[in-house]
Amino acid sequence: VRLATSPGWDSSGKVTVVDSLQPLANLPGLKHLELFGVQPASRSLQELESAPELVSLRASKYPAEEPRRFYMATGVTDAFAPSPGVADWS
Repeated sequence: VRLATSPGWDSSGKVTVVDSLQPLANLPGLKHLELFGVQPASRSLQELESAPELVSLRASKYPAEEPRRFYMATGVTDAFAPSPGVADWS
């Protein structure tokens, strides 16, 4: 799953604030997640620690220590998600 803000927002530092990441953690079979400019008000990834099958997470616009804390707590990597094999995917 990839959730991202508009590319034009990246340089301005804008983010989309969501109520919770828990619905993502509850997705059955979620293995790879990319959160680019999408975060809860807490700016924490802790809710994703309950995602049982999560293998990789890429996240931007979080405090630098938060992804590191998450990777250490879960063993999830910061590897890119594999290509889904869909034409014109970028």
